[in-house]
Amino acid sequence: MVALGTLLGLAVTAGLNLYATVFATGLAIRLGWIEPAPALDGLAVLADMRILVVSGVLYAIEFVADKIPIVEHAWDFIHTLVRPLGAVWIGLMATSQASMSPAAEVMLLLVMGAAALTAHLGKAGTRLVSAGTGGHVVGAGFGLSILEDVFSLAIAPLAITHPRAVLIASLGVLAAIAVLVPLGFRYVRSLFRA
Repeated sequence: MVALGTLLGLAVTAGLNLYATVFATGLAIRLGWIEPAPALDGLAVLADMRILVVSGVLYAIEFVADKIPIVEHAWDFIHTLVRPLGAVWIGLMATSQASMSPAAEVMLLLVMGAAALTAHLGKAGTRLVSAGTGGHVVGAGFGLSILEDVFSLAIAPLAITHPRAVLIASLGVLAAIAVLVPLGFRYVRSLFRA
């Protein structure tokens, strides 16, 4: 349960903002604020200074790119592949020193990839709907971006310290996305028809 809560939480936050997830988690581990459970000792790799520098720079780029309406959609399109793969990589690193059966590890990695992709599609869909309704004119896109950043930066480290609570929150986020994404697609289709 602890591993599932931690890894599902990291997958959801990676789906929203991969670089913020890696940076916040790695920094918290490096500063000794959090310590991964023994089964997830492999997460310590995120505290490597090189990974912190690269993820920090990429997060800074994403922070700016995510606030520019046209650029954010291109960035999200490219990251449709990057974010789920990043979540799977986090899972691979986390479980690298765990004694898991190969079947359990594959199932866990599939769930992480699917959770990250679902969170990413929810994010991208919300942004498209916001843009379609003139949200960027009134700053809704900017507000959504800040909310996603804060969520990823806060929840990623909490996934290690409070995995059960984050598991419940992650399942709630995924359920909300499962309901909202079809509504968003219908809305976008109606825009194209009009």
